[in-house]
Amino acid sequence: MRAFLDTNILIDFLEKDRPSSESSSIIWEAARMHRIEVFVTTQSILDMFYVVSDIHKDRQSACDFIYWMIHHINVEYVSAPDLLKALASPDNDLEDNAQISYAEIKGCDVFITNDRKILKRTDLHPMLVMTPEQFVEKMKS
Repeated sequence: MRAFLDTNILIDFLEKDRPSSESSSIIWEAARMHRIEVFVTTQSILDMFYVVSDIHKDRQSACDFIYWMIHHINVEYVSAPDLLKALASPDNDLEDNAQISYAEIKGCDVFITNDRKILKRTDLHPMLVMTPEQFVEKMKS
């Protein structure tokens, strides 16, 4: 299964007091064990780094996590075709649309997020949109 992880899932893994931290950790363990193929964008990594290192002052954990991601999962930039597709989306959030476009172009089966706005979208078929908790339940079945 190919899974795109939104920025908030990266933050969940490092910020253990967040509600989805445990489920996000299970997802990262599945990625580490090669049970799922994970995709993230460099934009998500930059946003995660800002939140974790600048706001929460945990630069070393963020750096260690970035090194791990670069060597173990699919980390790529949002391309011009991704942006063009994002601009054509009916939704007005360009950043969300760019992440979704990237996931679609990469053939991801699922987009994992805690973003309520993305979770409510109905235009992303056949790609599923799930919370970390929903995805963990799906992995168990």
